[in-house]
Amino acid sequence: MIKDLFSDVFARIKNAVIKKHKIVYIEYNEKIITFLKLLITKGYISHYDYYVKKYGDSNKILKIYLSYTGQWIKIPTINLLKKEKKSSTSNFLTLTKISKNIKTFQGLYVISTTSGIMTSSEALKFKKGGKFLFYIN
Repeated sequence: MIKDLFSDVFARIKNAVIKKHKIVYIEYNEKIITFLKLLITKGYISHYDYYVKKYGDSNKILKIYLSYTGQWIKIPTINLLKKEKKSSTSNFLTLTKISKNIKTFQGLYVISTTSGIMTSSEALKFKKGGKFLFYIN
């Protein structure tokens, strides 16, 4: 059993990007689906599917298709994928911290707010602070 679901997903995606794989397989979970929808809207992955291994089996498998740029040399759209290691109150981001982070960082901050999981720019738009989950560059 996997203790931290997102850490497992991040490790699998990082390893696939390093090896330049096009597809990653992960166990199905609703939290991962919301995360994947966010990555699709921002262009970090192309799409995903899910399927059942055997007929009558309740375990679903997610099939994630990674995005690459470049015609001859494939360059991954995900260069850096990092999760906050500590689970303390220090990784709570207020609106002022979010606006400072947007100015200094080129990638995408993902925050868990009371309105759901959203990017830092969406959190500023809706004037919501929240717990920092991870960032992608």
